[in-house]
Amino acid sequence: MSLGLAETLPALIRAKFNGARNSGALKLASSHLAVLNLGGGIPFQLRFCPELAKKPKGKDDNIQDGKKIDPFHNPPEDLLVAEVPAQNSSHIIVLNKYPIIAEHFILATKENKPQTNRLEIDDLQIAYQCLKEWQGQTHDGQPKRLFAFFNSGEHSGASQPHRHLQFLPVEDMQGGEAGRGWSLLADSIWAGEDIGAATFRSNPNLPFIHFGQRLPARPLGTDLLKVYSELFDRAVKSVKGFIEKSPGELSLHDTTDGSQPISYNLALTNEVMVLCPRRKGGEVIRRADGTELDNVELNGTLLAGTLMVKNEESFNLLKEDPSQLETILRSIGLPHIAQSEHARV
Repeated sequence: MSLGLAETLPALIRAKFNGARNSGALKLASSHLAVLNLGGGIPFQLRFCPELAKKPKGKDDNIQDGKKIDPFHNPPEDLLVAEVPAQNSSHIIVLNKYPIIAEHFILATKENKPQTNRLEIDDLQIAYQCLKEWQGQTHDGQPKRLFAFFNSGEHSGASQPHRHLQFLPVEDMQGGEAGRGWSLLADSIWAGEDIGAATFRSNPNLPFIHFGQRLPARPLGTDLLKVYSELFDRAVKSVKGFIEKSPGELSLHDTTDGSQPISYNLALTNEVMVLCPRRKGGEVIRRADGTELDNVELNGTLLAGTLMVKNEESFNLLKEDPSQLETILRSIGLPHIAQSEHARV
């Protein structure tokens, strides 16, 4: 398939982003960057974004006259990039109003479909086409790359109930000299070990359960849906296994409205799809004396190998003691014991 855009996707995003930034329709937040090393030599990106702490508590730009509005229903013209595909469009591409990474954009369904339902074939097919059309351009002589992610369920870091996937340019995530040594975590997952089925891979040095699967060279929508379904079903088995072993720590979500029984994050690149079941949305950062310093929330960018904090003390503490980052990552996902109990499917 083709998105049917009048210009290349990177050109459209860049022009719309620059225009929206100049007009004040969006604000790119500044951030400070460090790269930490987890066990096994995994580089993990830590970002400190002061603007997050400045936002007045309780303020929500999506509340109007006491009612929550849908930011993907008739979005401002300054932020709307395109309706896709060009013929019989089912989705919109829209800029993130408060990006921390330049050219952060979103693919949302035109119809208000639930974020907690399973992704459908057109969601995956159009998302992959965005990755493909972006990679058709170059940066420093190399193909440009996008990292796509999806958050679903109350423990996933999801903030909007209207179904959407998010996209970040990998070169902008890199962060220049400060980001030296960092690489996309999803890539290392495929380079990991077989975890029981021939096509599933995992990085054993990560402190939470996750499943990765290589994509075909030119995947059809049916291929993408098959990979997604296999990863999702495997994650559900792991969550059920954890609940059996640790009663009272986690429960399945209500599915009477069509929602899925688990919270999870999905990552998608041109080469691989990765899924991580979640048991918590975030965790507390503590000082050396045990007192609470801050609470951090994690979404699907954790599968890129990134964590964002809004407090400089938290930033410095994690830089000095990366083991606390491992503790945070361990607490928000499932322990590997749940995987070993259900390794064979």
